[in-house]
Amino acid sequence: ADGFWEITEAGMNLSRRKDPRFSVPIEVFIHRLDNEQNIIASERTVTENISVRGAAVFSSLEIAAGGQVRISSDFYNFSSIAIVRARRIGSDHLPRLHLEFVESHFPLDGID
Repeated sequence: ADGFWEITEAGMNLSRRKDPRFSVPIEVFIHRLDNEQNIIASERTVTENISVRGAAVFSSLEIAAGGQVRISSDFYNFSSIAIVRARRIGSDHLPRLHLEFVESHFPLDGID
């Protein structure tokens, strides 16, 4: 009424990520690993989004949170063990794995 703005605290907690994510489809291979790091299943897929420390990938592999995979990209000369942090079905009814890279960072040079 007096022409001044009122600043109030937001009603929700905002998630702050350490690294920016890029919504780009990058072709990757996902290899499901057993406890001895042996490959027990594989698939070729694409990322939904990616950062230097992790990615969300479309995947039909049924791996629970805490499971391990090896993710690799021939084009980016990248390979890393990754921990599955979550598995979810999107609103488009496609399953996704949310991965955290534990051996190396993804080379994001040239991706914007």
